[in-house]
Amino acid sequence: MKLLLIKIQEQSKKYDKIVRDWQRQKPAYERKIGQYKERIASLRQQIEDLIIERISDREHASVYNGMITKREEEITDLQKKIEESKQFDEVSKRKRNELKTTADLLEKMIEEQHMNDANLRLLVKTVYVHQNEDKSLDVRLEFNGDFEDSVAVYVEGESA
Repeated sequence: MKLLLIKIQEQSKKYDKIVRDWQRQKPAYERKIGQYKERIASLRQQIEDLIIERISDREHASVYNGMITKREEEITDLQKKIEESKQFDEVSKRKRNELKTTADLLEKMIEEQHMNDANLRLLVKTVYVHQNEDKSLDVRLEFNGDFEDSVAVYVEGESA
């Protein structure tokens, strides 16, 4: 568990750094989002103008349709960039908080120096045990937190 705690604390530090870097860069992202929104407003106005011109120039309607489609695609791309910027902030903060909560739980378990049933249920979601043909066991733990799966193999009462 101590190794797991160390790994989680290292991951938590990485996310702390990501969040700090994000906070430092956030004003630049907000300016960029503002620019994207201004560009979207401009493109929407251009689309309206093109629609009006298309109505009066039916001969070249396909040309206007192509121009409108290009602007609509650019709007979609800009909206995607705005959403990605907003999600990065939310995801990095949520991930950092999840790791901190998990690290706090593990620290509490280590302080108690024993694993009681309640703590085990908080930590481990499912235990998969498989007996191989050579009578060895494969044990896979599925954790409740954001852990990687662990695999341990036990042969005649010793871990291999």
